[in-house]
Amino acid sequence: MVKAKEFWNYLCNELDYRFFAGVPCKGLKPLYDKISSEFMHYIPAVNERVAVGIVSGARLAGIKSAILINANNIYAVYDLVFNFNSIYEIPFLIIVYNEGNKKLKFFNIPKLELNANDYISKLKTLVNKSEKLQVPVILVVGKGVIT
Repeated sequence: MVKAKEFWNYLCNELDYRFFAGVPCKGLKPLYDKISSEFMHYIPAVNERVAVGIVSGARLAGIKSAILINANNIYAVYDLVFNFNSIYEIPFLIIVYNEGNKKLKFFNIPKLELNANDYISKLKTLVNKSEKLQVPVILVVGKGVIT
């Protein structure tokens, strides 16, 4: 298991992510409970498409950003991620809660399944890929992985 506070500390303080948006998701509650306005900004969105717009705008302003989303709703943002963000080469992190182990094969971008085994170096590699390739990347969080 990964502690939510440690996850945020690493993502924000070590990898320099500062801006987050999303539609609150029950499965990501441990992350929402540990959001700290001292070193990060979170904007709740009315839907997933708005959240993608918010994080894309933050990234265009030079701020590393991420969206929090439920896997059931990820296909609602497919065209934004692959059309708009591909054209403008906007890298951001997509943190996906995947309770039912839904296959995310529809997305042909770098992905990582979060687990307690060496997630720090793997997450750093994923983020570096995002920056190098200038593409969004997906971090999949399964049920009970973050506490």
